[in-house]
Amino acid sequence: MNASEGITLDGIREFARNHVISESGFYVEANTSDIINALEQLEARLDRNLFVLDTEKIPVSDNWAFLLYTDQYALLVPNKELDFIICVSDPDIIHALTYTFHSVDFEDYVLDNTLVRNEIQKLISENENRVADSTL
Repeated sequence: MNASEGITLDGIREFARNHVISESGFYVEANTSDIINALEQLEARLDRNLFVLDTEKIPVSDNWAFLLYTDQYALLVPNKELDFIICVSDPDIIHALTYTFHSVDFEDYVLDNTLVRNEIQKLISENENRVADSTL
């Protein structure tokens, strides 16, 4: 099974500029060359198993709510806008969530890789300029 990950362009920008992984809310102890390396790895994964969500089309939030029913789980995504509801009948919560996320077609909510690649290249250049400025 190929695992895919979804992130946001705002999250990539926050990481590149402030060394903060905003989805998790922690600061990364990394020097600028480490940040550049991470950005290059993200760019390399774009065509394989990484997709960047378009936050204009799908609301993204860290606040996920679960409503539990007898032998059924309803997943509300996200807390801010409760208009996206998925119900899965499965007593095993892990299986229910795995099934749910694999059954959702994210194609309509993903940014074009060319746009993302251009933004990542811009962020790499910003970080390379930071390195160049610090050596002057």
